[in-house]
Amino acid sequence: MENKVMLAQEELEQKRKKEGGFTLIELLIVIAIIAILAAIALPQFNKYRKNAEKAAVESAVRNCITEIESKFAEDPAYTLNTSECNYLATADPSVSSITITGNSTNYTVSATGAKFGVTCNGGAGRSINCTF
Repeated sequence: MENKVMLAQEELEQKRKKEGGFTLIELLIVIAIIAILAAIALPQFNKYRKNAEKAAVESAVRNCITEIESKFAEDPAYTLNTSECNYLATADPSVSSITITGNSTNYTVSATGAKFGVTCNGGAGRSINCTF
């Protein structure tokens, strides 16, 4: 009888070893590792998004200035159109709006995003100065 009980216990032990599940401690360790990785990755991801928006807004302003300068170069009598670069704001979702003010000798181009803005001043024959 004792042998039968021993054999039954051994069989149960072997079946339990074959099941191969994860213990609670193992699962908690995996969750902790994932939480640590997320704590590192999320701030970096937000930083990358902010830098991407900043680059998009800067690019829109610089593209607009290039367009204005080329039109002034082609036709010195060109009249500044304040809606000249509105298509740049609709082309990129990071750019909320682009505003142009001034005339051919002195103009300002401003662009805004969700968290970032750029203003550049320029004019015919002048260097372009930008503030972020």
